[in-house]
This record gives sequence, structure tokens and C-alpha cells, in this order.
Amino acid sequence: MLDRLLRHRSGPSDVDPSPSSVGPIGKGQPTRSRRQALQQRRAQQVNRVSNQSGDIVRRQKRREREQRQIDLAAGKERAMGARDRGPVRGFTRRYVDSRHSPGELLLVGSLMVLGLGFTRVSPLTHTLSLVGIFLLLAVTVIDCWGLSRRLRRELAQRFPQQDRRGAVLYALMRSTQMRRMRFPPPVGDAPQWKLPRLPLLRRRGKGSTPAAPADT
Repeated sequence: MLDRLLRHRSGPSDVDPSPSSVGPIGKGQPTRSRRQALQQRRAQQVNRVSNQSGDIVRRQKRREREQRQIDLAAGKERAMGARDRGPVRGFTRRYVDSRHSPGELLLVGSLMVLGLGFTRVSPLTHTLSLVGIFLLLAVTVIDCWGLSRRLRRELAQRFPQQDRRGAVLYALMRSTQMRRMRFPPPVGDAPQWKLPRLPLLRRRGKGSTPAAPADT
């Protein structure tokens, strides 16, 4: 009596132990039709073609980047952005790159002073390095002031009818960068550092050499 009551409450079992509910034995997969095989083969061909086209596009982009680097090194404007194009910007770059400026050393000097701050050096050395970087900063400001005046005069004479807005700021930003970090890169070899000649040396160089004193 108790067994019948338990069977009635539990209900039919969820698992059917009959052999018909068991999956196919062996490979267990139905044989593909001819249409399915053709569709799968076409999908594989499409994937292969897409991979090949992707490789071609990547190689083409790599060649374009290499050609752009070559054009930039040659100074061709077609490889430059809109900010660097035009005769005014081209003359500004050549004017700045034709000489060395103290602003090129500003980044290197700042890094050296920052490195000395993390090392154990004497207070005198640290003070001298700070004085040196402030002197370099002052010389850079004076050089930028002179560069802006000279460049404004040159641009007004050479390009009176063209838009010259932003050219001076463009030159100042370029002059305070290291030569190797400038973009577009400078064309040609770097100029040599030249020390200013003293007026006394100029006066002696123009005239004849002083005569030796006469023997008495």
C-alpha cells in the first residue's frame, strides 16, 4: 500500500530507459548532402580569398608608409599634412633648420638637472646645474625673440600677398625641438656650430698684421 502511494506521488520518470531514446551509435552524424558539401566548399574558398586580399591590402599600406617616409625625407609637400604645406611654411622650416638654436639643448639640460635631483650630489653641484638651466632658458628666450623679429621681416619681404598667420609660432615651436625630433624632418645636413667672433679679432683680421718693433 505504501509503495503504491509513493509511486503515485513521484509521477512518471523523466529519463526514458528505452533504447529508442539513446542517440545513434557509431559516428553519430548523418551523411551530408551534395548541396551542403558545395556550400561548405564555397565558404572555404571565400575565406581563403578574403585572407589573400587582406594580405595584399596590408602590403600596399606598408609600401605607402615607406614611400611617405622617403618623400618626407626629400621635403616633398605631398606627403605632409595641411599644417606644413605652403611656401610660407616651407621657407619657415628652411629658415629655422639653417642654424642651430640654444632651444635644442633645453630638453637635454632639463633631463640632466632632473636626473641630478635623484642622485647624491653635493649641494654646490645641484645649485650650479639649476643656475645653468636657468641661464640656458634665458638665452633661449632671447634667441626666440630675435628669431621672431628676423623671420617677420623676411616673410614680409618675400611673401607680402600671402597669409603669414601662425608662421612665427610655427618657427618658435620648431626651434625649441631637437633636430632629430622635428617633423617634417630637416632636409640636408645639419649646420655646424660656429662661435661668434669678437670685434677685436675682426678688426685685426681686416687690417695688416702689426709690424715688429725696430731694433735699436
